[in-house]
Amino acid sequence: MEPTQGFDEAGVLAAVERVRDALKDMDARRLAACFAEDADFNAPPGTWLRGRKAIEETHEVIFSPTPQPGRVSFAQAKSTTRILGVRFLRPDVAVVDWEWTQTGATFDGQPWPDRRGMLSMVWTRDEDAEWRVRVWRNKDYAQLVGAPK
Repeated sequence: MEPTQGFDEAGVLAAVERVRDALKDMDARRLAACFAEDADFNAPPGTWLRGRKAIEETHEVIFSPTPQPGRVSFAQAKSTTRILGVRFLRPDVAVVDWEWTQTGATFDGQPWPDRRGMLSMVWTRDEDAEWRVRVWRNKDYAQLVGAPK
């Protein structure tokens, strides 16, 4: 990726690393802190959350080492991510796309199939000059028409 002249690509990429680290550590509080207070979070299989508090509470459940019945658990999951690109819409608004893989998740105590997908995030620089996720759209490739194999 070529740096975008005059834009804070390094700041955006550092913020993306904070998300990656929080996900790797399964730290719901640190993950939620990466989001704007009024963020939208959408992920398979139909999860749609509004606001930092809902994002934190939901991830506390799915990261828990004691999975709840009838819920997905990422407690034993392993994931990889690869940034596909950063695009600035304005100096304070950036879109980041990444591909991901996940193995080892469970649903209702049963193994969940290995997964691959793409995540698009809209990042904004807040009043405190921190980059935060405003919109998170995550899709499994299996659900996308024409997705790479």
